[in-house]
Amino acid sequence: MGVSKKIRKKTTNEVTVQELFEIFQVEKRTLGVEEKTIRNYRESLKRFLLSLGCEDICAVSLGKEDVIGFIAQLQDEQVKPATINHYLRDLRAFFNWCSKSGYMEKIEIKLIKGQEDTKETYTDEELKILLAKPQNSNYCEWRSWAVINWILATGNREKTICSLKMKDINMQEREIILRHTKNKKVQIVPMSTELSFVLRQFIHDFRSDADEEDYLFCNVAGERLSEDALKASIRDYNLSRGVQRTSVHVFRHTFAKLWIRNGGDVFRLQKMLGHSTLDMTRKYVNLFSADLREGFDSYNPLDKISRGKGMKHSVKKRNV
Repeated sequence: MGVSKKIRKKTTNEVTVQELFEIFQVEKRTLGVEEKTIRNYRESLKRFLLSLGCEDICAVSLGKEDVIGFIAQLQDEQVKPATINHYLRDLRAFFNWCSKSGYMEKIEIKLIKGQEDTKETYTDEELKILLAKPQNSNYCEWRSWAVINWILATGNREKTICSLKMKDINMQEREIILRHTKNKKVQIVPMSTELSFVLRQFIHDFRSDADEEDYLFCNVAGERLSEDALKASIRDYNLSRGVQRTSVHVFRHTFAKLWIRNGGDVFRLQKMLGHSTLDMTRKYVNLFSADLREGFDSYNPLDKISRGKGMKHSVKKRNV
């Protein structure tokens, strides 16, 4: 008879990073984290492990020096600071989970400082071309036109737009209910006057027979429009009008820029963009701060008060 094999629990020292990530991603899915986010975690971890030259390393053997080495390698490869910080945020989320679960010591990960990339936006001339009302009866073209108007009025992300249903539009109260947002919180936002005009025409012409549960910006079969299909549709729409810039997300950047340029306050912008904190919203303000100079005196309190009083200033040289 052979010697019977005893079953024992694997010790913490034997658990690999890959094994922990399998548990981590299952838990995140259970909590409703999007597959895209989990995929980002996986790709960032893969990049980190490649820098170590070992994909089957035990979690307890990792330390802060490994993260520092990873950052140094990325910098040597001239990877942009924003991309490096993307990797670091993903690693920090995973390592913090490992630490709280008792599999490894806490590793403090700080983001690196660097020049922020300028956010690409559509020009005023491009917007004028894209916002011109279609002159035909093509549904996809009218849908793209309506979606572009929508983003420039709300700043919504692609997934939020594709998930909109007829019941989420309250034309009487001019309110919009956003049920599918990145932070998982339902939002109620105002509907601008111009957007209400656009929606009335779009719904009258193409969605007048839709039920409450039907999607507002559906595909030609009346089903939910995928984010990829939306991107392709906007790309074709822009190119057909001679606009080479085709990103859907750039409309969101443009919304933020124009909001700031028009003197909108940062707290309302935070709500419109769906940011959980003001940190991300402030980045938009900092990136587009140069645009604040346009018409600055027209809404600056001191200048406005001075003009109201008819105050004029003259400077005389003082006699010595």
